[in-house]
Amino acid sequence: MRRENLQLANLSQIYEAQLAHVRSRVQEATQFLDDKRNALKAKKSRLDRRIKQVLNKENEVREREERVKMLEKALAEAEENLLEREKMIAEKEKELMGTKGETN
Repeated sequence: MRRENLQLANLSQIYEAQLAHVRSRVQEATQFLDDKRNALKAKKSRLDRRIKQVLNKENEVREREERVKMLEKALAEAEENLLEREKMIAEKEKELMGTKGETN
């Protein structure tokens, strides 16, 4: 009986040591996972900010493209208007030359 009690006491000490070791390992694993989760949260936050920046740039580019189209259209209209004016001026010059020739 005494011997059995000693064996049980020894087994109990062994199990307690093993349990303490397992608790320590679980605590280490928990800390490791917490660190990894925090690192992933930080990376996700950076990615979210970057995605937002990219989307903002896309919108900015789209707005600028629309502005360029609008300016190109205005330029084409101005060029057409200028050509019409030059044509009118050339016609008026011909008329003036024609009337000068008649008066001379």
